[in-house]
Amino acid sequence: MAVLAGNSAETCYSKYGAVSLKGNFCHEMALRIVLHSLDLRANCYQRFVVPLLSVSADFYVRVFVRVFTGQAKVKASS
Repeated sequence: MAVLAGNSAETCYSKYGAVSLKGNFCHEMALRIVLHSLDLRANCYQRFVVPLLSVSADFYVRVFVRVFTGQAKVKASS
């Protein structure tokens, strides 16, 4: 969570493909970075994700997603 919360922007970019910033919004930004990273990885395999629930508590992030297959929807997932 420290990487996603802005303590190491270079490491966050190398692992998740996004730059994290320090601020009061760091937990929400961490959730968005994780969801974006999941979406990019799923698109490589012609799948797309639909977030069901995302929780940020203390020092961890938990994301529940449903994964669907469909080449037409993958193009619209961005």
